[in-house]
Amino acid sequence: MEFAKKGLHAPGILEKRSAGAIRTMALLNSIGVNRNGFKLLFCAQLYSCFIRPKFEYGFAISRFSAPEMKALERLQNKLVSMFL
Repeated sequence: MEFAKKGLHAPGILEKRSAGAIRTMALLNSIGVNRNGFKLLFCAQLYSCFIRPKFEYGFAISRFSAPEMKALERLQNKLVSMFL
C-alpha cells in the first residue's frame, strides 16, 4: 500500500495491482482459462477466486476519482475478456 500526505495514494495502488492481475490472468489463460479450455462457469469461478482479490486489495479503503473508476472498469473488462 502506498501512502501520500493525506492518506492512501490511489493511483499508485491501481497501477501496481493492475500489472499483477494482468500477469496472473495471462498465466491462467496459458493453462486453459479461456474459451477453448475450461468451461465458462469454471473460468468465472477461477477469476473471482484468484484474480479479483489480486487487484481489489486495498480498494475498500481507497478513494477514487471518476477517471480512476473508469480505469478500474477498463481493467476489469480487459481481464474478463481474457477468458471469454
